[in-house]
Amino acid sequence: MAHSIAEALQKYPDARMVVLAGSGHLQYAWGIPARVQRLTGATGAVILNDSGQGVDKNLADYILFQEPIPAPESPKLQVLLKKDKSGVVIEKVMKDGPAQKAGLKDGDVITAIDSKIITDIDDIKILLLGKQRGESVKVSVQRKQQDGTTQEIIVPATL
Repeated sequence: MAHSIAEALQKYPDARMVVLAGSGHLQYAWGIPARVQRLTGATGAVILNDSGQGVDKNLADYILFQEPIPAPESPKLQVLLKKDKSGVVIEKVMKDGPAQKAGLKDGDVITAIDSKIITDIDDIKILLLGKQRGESVKVSVQRKQQDGTTQEIIVPATL
């Protein structure tokens, strides 16, 4: 990486460069910064995020101390899912969860949520990410009947 940076700096001497790299390649100006300086004579500043492990003031030229931002928490159907040739299958419905209260069953194949086609488990995660607790969604499933046929069922579920 240092050689690529050095080549770019020599090719474009009036340009400024920002390099994003893991902290282990930058701390105490070891690794990339030291090699670039040896190759080109150019100096730079090392900026690191505080890892929460305690900070040595010599670690970098600048250290950012930002407040942690919690990841958004999306509501869940409370089911275990698996992907197989038939689609996204409910392997297990959790007791007293939104799926059980809505009437979803083990073995149901989820085909859509709010009319959006489901082809992968990630589709469900993404669709639920924008939902709020207490909000309702329409879950479309294929359910095997006792006679061996399948039936499309749309179940309102409150998250």
